Amino acid sequence: MDDKLMNASLDFQHLGVDWNETSVPLAPPTRQERRIMYLMINGITTNTEIAVQLRITPDTAAQHIDNLRAKFQAHSRAQLVAYLFHSILISLFTEVPLNERSIYGSGK
Repeated sequence: MDDKLMNASLDFQHLGVDWNETSVPLAPPTRQERRIMYLMINGITTNTEIAVQLRITPDTAAQHIDNLRAKFQAHSRAQLVAYLFHSILISLFTEVPLNERSIYGSGK
């Protein structure tokens, strides 16, 4: 498994997601579910693509995605991915004081 995937997918803090503040899952995602979430927000969304990356079967990937959809009360994969992106953006923009938000990055 790719080292970046292994390391980055274990902790979403580098993406600005704090499960306690920005999301409403019914239960925290497992380590494998977080890896799948990482893949999904990076454009790897089919069961086969996920299975290849994580060395699991496509059926197992599908089951993990079904579990994630249930935890986040998402009706589709697209809704799940949209929610993940929304959580990341909300977290990023709520951590920066209003007067420091700048599309140019200078804070002025």
